Formats: sequence, structure tokens, C-alpha cells
Amino acid sequence: MIKTLQKKFIATAMAAISILLLVLTGTINVANGLISARQTDEQLKSELRFHVQEAEAGTGWDVVTDHCCLGGCDMNVRAFRTERDALLFARLLKAVDYLPPHNIACPACYAEHMKGRNCP
Repeated sequence: MIKTLQKKFIATAMAAISILLLVLTGTINVANGLISARQTDEQLKSELRFHVQEAEAGTGWDVVTDHCCLGGCDMNVRAFRTERDALLFARLLKAVDYLPPHNIACPACYAEHMKGRNCP
């Protein structure tokens, strides 16, 4: 559990640093290619590994980085003010090879699973 959290923290920190460099320089080189602030939204969408969606409240955009292994629920949803910000974040996660943890269940699905097993 601790190693998973450490890996997740490192990946998030790398993505944050990448975003900062992108903002400061307009372009950043990463191992998997070049990300440019001049890329169109369509170019960014074509290279995504994570789902970008309009927020339920309609107040912004979300990037879904993890899913529940039991029910497929969205987990670790990151909120952004604009679609472009969300697209850039999702593209940066791909560029730094962020991989979400596996075998993680959301609390609701886990409780339902345990109830079905007649566990206390």
C-alpha cells in the first residue's frame, strides 16, 4: 500500500513539474515525444490514455485517472477549469508514462462485495 502511494505521488509530482515547465517554456521534451502548447485540441485528443469528460455540474472538465476494479467506477477524478487544461494534463500523464494502480476498489463497491461474502 505504501509503495503504491509513493509511486502515485511520484507520478503526480512528475506531471505537475511537467505542467509547470510547459507553462514556463511553452514546450517540453519528454521521453515519449514532444508536447507543445501550440498543439490543437484535436491533436491532444488523439494521443490520450485517460478519459477527459465534461464535469457533471457543467462547471469545468475532469480527467479520470483510475477506475474501480470491482464496478468500473471513476476514481481519482482531477478537475480543471477548461477542456484544454484537462487535455494537456491527460497528455502529460501519458508522456511521463503514468500508470494507475491496479486492483483498487472504491469504498461503495468494496462494501457491496464484502456484504455479499457475509463478512463483518
